Amino acid sequence: ERDITPKLILADYHLAENYKGISAIEAINAEIAIPAPAIMISSDNSATLVDSLDKLGIPLLTKPLDPARLRAVMHHLLLMQRG
Repeated sequence: ERDITPKLILADYHLAENYKGISAIEAINAEIAIPAPAIMISSDNSATLVDSLDKLGIPLLTKPLDPARLRAVMHHLLLMQRG
């Protein structure tokens, strides 16, 4: 009965058993009416990953994570979501 739709998704790129964060984001967004914005977190900052995320409109924050940068990106995405 409660609306548990996420307002924002934080995902690590490398998950268990070779599962990737992009797949997790896509799976979550496939289950909800309005896709939630996402932030990818990873120590991988390869051009391939950056290009893939850019095409999907998902910002990449690299480890070690700067808390101020995370807050700023989260705030930006949540404001964009409101319109």
